[in-house]
Amino acid sequence: MAVEQCSRLDRGLRELAQLAAAAVTGCSPCAGSAYWAPAMRSLVLEEIRAVPRWSDGEVFTRLERLVMLYAEAMTMTPPLPADALAAGLREGLGDAGLAELTAVVAEAAGQAAGQAAGQAAGQAPGRTGGQTGQTGLD
Repeated sequence: MAVEQCSRLDRGLRELAQLAAAAVTGCSPCAGSAYWAPAMRSLVLEEIRAVPRWSDGEVFTRLERLVMLYAEAMTMTPPLPADALAAGLREGLGDAGLAELTAVVAEAAGQAAGQAAGQAAGQAPGRTGGQTGQTGLD
């Protein structure tokens, strides 16, 4: 992912946001690829399995729960107001961390939208253009 190249956001928080966004959008290919991605090494299996029900238990810290709530709120259609969440996240992550979290969630939501568009058009999951690398925006 492009966002990972100059990260100020903790890798585990980034991964939780990606998984939470995939869960909200119902994008099973996104959740599956996030679940099995080699980059998911900072999360333990217990945490990954708990993401869909993150608010029910004590598996996650307050900051981790805020990150997943923010990812859910920003991924919903229409997005839920997140001003109060942003204030709490800014306190825990700083301005740069909050900006990066927003970019991570936007990228995850965009991938889910691409998957949905490809499936609606009858394409195989993971393909959003006619040829590899083609987006249809050229």
